[in-house]
Amino acid sequence: MNQDESRLHGPVQAQSRALEELAQKTLCDIHQETAIKWAWRGRAAHVLWLENPESTWRDDFVEYRHEAVEHASLANDEFATLELVRHITNGLETDTPALQAALAELRQKNLDTIQKETCVLWAYRAWAAYRLERTVDGVDFEQEAWEHAALSEDNGMFARIKAIIAGV
Repeated sequence: MNQDESRLHGPVQAQSRALEELAQKTLCDIHQETAIKWAWRGRAAHVLWLENPESTWRDDFVEYRHEAVEHASLANDEFATLELVRHITNGLETDTPALQAALAELRQKNLDTIQKETCVLWAYRAWAAYRLERTVDGVDFEQEAWEHAALSEDNGMFARIKAIIAGV
């Protein structure tokens, strides 16, 4: 595979994954899964902060928990997801595999990297939703992409979102 083919392979796979995901899940399903994922990241950041109180893990904990609560509020399940998020971030849920996975992720990636990856993921979801004529979902996914681009503080992410959503 030459360099041009290699550059195209990644976006085509990401588009395919996004189309497949949206064929199987509703917007509310995705918000629910996202809330739980960010809640476990928040719990992991809290554990890491307790291990090293002088670190910046506290700030990360606040951001992860904020994202978890935001997505839980959009899950449209009479706040069942929000209640689960509260239990996870407060340490009342003890799903060790989920916590261990979140700890492993945070030890490998910093918050900025996760923000950028999240931005790209939501941009591909927006692209897929627009292709599937799920315009309302597309707008929601696109807004999430813009939010995470802004949080990453990387101006290059804005051009990348535009390109992804345009399918270029």
